[in-house]
Order: sequence, then C-alpha cells, then structure tokens
Amino acid sequence: MTARLAIATAGSASLGLGHCLRGATIARAASALADVALFVRGDAAALRAAARELGRTRIAVHGVAERAPQWEQSGALDADALVVDDPGDVAPLVDAAIARGLGCVVLDRLDLAARAHATVVPSPLAFAPDVGVDPARVRSGAAWCVVEPRERGLDAPPWPGARDSVLVAFGGADPEACTEPVARALAARAGLAERGLRVEAIVGPASALAARMRDASPARGEQGGVHWLVAPSRAGVYAAMQRARVAVCAFGTGLYELAALGTPALVATRGARDAAIARSLATLGIGRPIGDAAALDAAAVAREVECALDAEWARAAAARGAAALGDGRGARRIAELAFAHAGRPVPARAPSRAEAAHALASGGAPPRPVASPDSVAPRARRASEGRP
Repeated sequence: MTARLAIATAGSASLGLGHCLRGATIARAASALADVALFVRGDAAALRAAARELGRTRIAVHGVAERAPQWEQSGALDADALVVDDPGDVAPLVDAAIARGLGCVVLDRLDLAARAHATVVPSPLAFAPDVGVDPARVRSGAAWCVVEPRERGLDAPPWPGARDSVLVAFGGADPEACTEPVARALAARAGLAERGLRVEAIVGPASALAARMRDASPARGEQGGVHWLVAPSRAGVYAAMQRARVAVCAFGTGLYELAALGTPALVATRGARDAAIARSLATLGIGRPIGDAAALDAAAVAREVECALDAEWARAAAARGAAALGDGRGARRIAELAFAHAGRPVPARAPSRAEAAHALASGGAPPRPVASPDSVAPRARRASEGRP
C-alpha cells in the first residue's frame, strides 16, 4: 500500500499565501514518496492559488473552513504522516495526529515542539526550543530551507548583468497595501529611467489591488510608468525576479526566493519578531530591512532603492544570498522526517530537480539515489532522541 502524506496549511487575504505556497512546494517534493493531499485552511483566493500551483499534478487539494476548521472531518488525519504549516491554533490537530499514530512534523512553531514529533524552522538561521524541550525535536538551518527556485534548480543570473528592472513584490495578499504606493513612487524617480530601468510590480492574487483591477479593469501591463503583473504564475514571478536589479518585498517566502535568484531586496517586516529575524538574515546576504510594512514611506523607499543600485551591500547580497539557502532538498527532507516517525519505511531519496539540473548542465549523468539521513527506522530515531 502506498504511503499517504497530508499537508495542513493556511492562507487568506489577511494572512498571505506564503504558508499555502510553501505547502504546495513540500507536496510536490513529497509526491515522489507518497500519495499526497494538501489541505488549505483559508479563503477562496488561497484555495485557488494552491489548486493553480498543483493543477498539473496528481496531488489533491482540499479546502478547510478558515474559522473553526473541522480537521478530522476534512480527511487530513486519514494519512500515515502529517506536515502542519499553519500559524493558527493547530494544537488540537497535532494532538489528534499523535493520538492516531501519524508521524507529525510542524513548521515554524517552536511553541508546539513538545507536542509534535519534530518542529522544522525552514530558515538558514539556527533556532532552539524553549527551555525544557529536547533540542533534538527541532530542525533548522540551510538544509531545511524550502525555497521553490532552489527546489527547481533555477539559476541566478549575473548581477547586475542585463537586469533591467526594479521589482515591487509584496506577496500574494499584501495586507498592508504597499504595492501600489511603492510602485508609483518608484515610477516617479527620474534616476531609474535615466539608467534604463523600468518598474515592475507583482499584484498578488489575494490582494485588494488585484480585486480592484479585476473589477475596474484598469490597466494590466504598462500604466503610469509601472508594468503591472497581475496574479502571474509562479514561473512569471520568478522570471520577474531574475530580471530585477533590486526588489522591494515583504518579509516571507518571497524574500528567500529573491535571494535564491541573486536579487538584492529591501524588505518590509511585520512586527518585532520578523524585524529581528530580518536583521539576522541580512548578515547572510538575504535582504536589507527597511522598517515595518504598516508604516512605510513610499517616497523614502523609492530613494533607498535608487541608492541600492550601486550599493556594496547589494553587490554582496547578489553574490552570497543563494548560497545560504541550502541544496534544494529541504522540502523532501521534511516529508521524509514525517515518515520517519510514522512507522513506515521511506524509500531511498531520488535526486532532486536541483541536483539533476546541475548534473546535466555539467555534462554528466543525474546522480543516483542515496539514502536519506532521516529515513531511519522510527524506533531507532526515537531511541536516539531519548524517547520510547
């Protein structure tokens, strides 16, 4: 019988689509190991984004009510293993999964490290659990990063090279509505046009701006000195990132994607915790914090962008950022970790797309499958962690 993996995630106009799309990345990587289903707690826009992302795969996508989700009735627990990527109240879901004997891994939730089998913080930074929680329950660092361009093996074009745009990318939802004012402020900077740089702005599918553009049918494409990319595909997003000299973005998965594609980014954060993490990421060449998204001064951001075009920090970020994000196998490692706690053997790891693309580009054959470090028998792993 084929192993089954459920991924419970969330997304909405207020929450954003980062968790939802990261869940889709894990689902795609895990589909080589198991039958996978993605469960999205959230609104219709998040469900559409996930379905669009996985539309050409055999991965099932299910919607779950945003408020008072009925996880047991959804089918999320009818699996061998569960990955949870949801910032909401998922403690009951985790407890139910453990009680049913599922291997259970949670993402970005150190508060649940004592309840799930393992917590993964998919960041190049090192994180530790609260006092009293076994550190072996927490995984973090570059090996656990889930960054779609790395998973796909996409290249980072030379910087500055032929990059001919400045990009505004505040995510799938842009809850602080930063995209339009920042894009228009950039379009007003004569210095960008003098350098031959155009302004591109990604309008996320769950944003109020996208809804307004659909209803009022203003311009898609060029308008007011801005090239608007309305709800582009993921491939379209990455193409825009690859041609950008500098980007302005929200803190989240987009920041990592820009770094993976060698694009220096000015990043707007949400809250003190995000700001502290963003400052640490900047030391690795991943982004440069510019303040809280709720209080951005668009004109000041535009001036910062113009200064960044020749800044040493931007050159260093373009050179260093991608290397800090691991080897493109983080998504698969997370799935393997869940199965390692599920009482099911996990197949040998097949080469990732990044590995295969690199091997073929180098003129060699794709690498052979190798055993995964997290494919050990669950009982042996539990013993190594001091658990029964």
